[in-house]
Amino acid sequence: MKTNSIGLRWLAVVVLLGVCSESTMVWADDRWNVERQRLLDDRSVIAYYDFQEGVGTVLKNKAKTGAVLDGTIHDAGWEQGRWPGKKAIRFNGKSSVVEIAAHELLCPLDKKQGGGGEMTIEVWMLAKVCGNGGILDKSSNGTAANSSYAIWMSGSRLVAYMGRQSGGKVLVTADDDVMDKDEWIHLAITINDQQMSIYRNGVRVGVVKRDAVEISDNGQPLLIGAIGKGFWNFNGLMDEVVIHKRALSEVEIERRASYVPDAFEPAGPPAITLLSPRGGESLNGGSWHRIRWASQKVSARDLVKIEWSGDDGRAWTEIAPSAPNTGEFVWQASSSTPSTQCRVRVSTSPSKLVAQSDRPFSIVPAQDVPAYEWVKVTLAAPFAPRDGLGALTFKGRMWLLGGWNPSDKQHFPRICNNEVWSSQDGAAWILEKPNTFKD
Repeated sequence: MKTNSIGLRWLAVVVLLGVCSESTMVWADDRWNVERQRLLDDRSVIAYYDFQEGVGTVLKNKAKTGAVLDGTIHDAGWEQGRWPGKKAIRFNGKSSVVEIAAHELLCPLDKKQGGGGEMTIEVWMLAKVCGNGGILDKSSNGTAANSSYAIWMSGSRLVAYMGRQSGGKVLVTADDDVMDKDEWIHLAITINDQQMSIYRNGVRVGVVKRDAVEISDNGQPLLIGAIGKGFWNFNGLMDEVVIHKRALSEVEIERRASYVPDAFEPAGPPAITLLSPRGGESLNGGSWHRIRWASQKVSARDLVKIEWSGDDGRAWTEIAPSAPNTGEFVWQASSSTPSTQCRVRVSTSPSKLVAQSDRPFSIVPAQDVPAYEWVKVTLAAPFAPRDGLGALTFKGRMWLLGGWNPSDKQHFPRICNNEVWSSQDGAAWILEKPNTFKD
């Protein structure tokens, strides 16, 4: 009897792929369960939300502190998390929030309540919409000075705040680069007596010196997925949140960020790939552009040297000697040497991996205006003082859009307003649309 050896070989490959996929998934889940048990046994963990309920409106605290720190889920659904079998909460960007009732355990920064003055917060998250969105907030109600701590996205950048300090001081640190949507990241902030740091995927991307040691609790709930109730709601997924009553070290943060592998471990040796600019693009000189790369089996603690060439790789100019291996770097393209033969090269250390643009791209002359002239038109504009308003010119008029001012309850009853003003000359203004953001 003849057999089709080719068909049998394909059958064997299909079966083998199925077994490998299933075993790889089990391996990822097993590794996570080992780390999960370590957190459950760790008495320095104040709150641990593993998001494995998958149904209902209660987010359970699995740490030893117990149900007193359970959260109530408002207007959010359940979806798959980082891998099949991992659960996540889907925040809709409008009204979704998880609320955890006020408790002194939630503010270990407050020494008067018995806290040690330190803490770490970890969040596994995926943004569906970048821009502005609250991630975790000790009920700031729109102004950071009222919150012991808060984390959010502002202009698609990760930002950490610490308030409730003597003298009304507020500390802030932020990631220099913007986030990408539809990408799982590990976010962490650590606070000790010396500084507050923010980490993305195990790499520190922001730090600020801490001057004031005394921090007070505001006695308000902890919110996940929003800044204050009704402000800057998060649009995306979260599938794990951990709060420690101590500041983790950089080594601990890197390990925590990498303890769960991708659902499918990439095959092959360590490698680095340049994603942009890959070639064929046209970049404005003097403008800021993102250099992006992907690392496979490369430590997040490796440093990356970034260079560019204007003569198709014959000579190279250093952009950054030792950038963190975050996969992104914002570069101001040269405005002095336009060229159609440009390339970018990235190399890692100590792993000594190299990648560059597949083909040349162009840098064209800068489009910026070298000098602007400002003229004071009026000191008696009819609209109330504000911060962060939008401004644009359209059909021969200047338009002012919205803004915010937490201390002016008359014109900003909900901190932000949405009124619209326009002017032809900057002196005479017309209220085109009154504010409708009211209590």
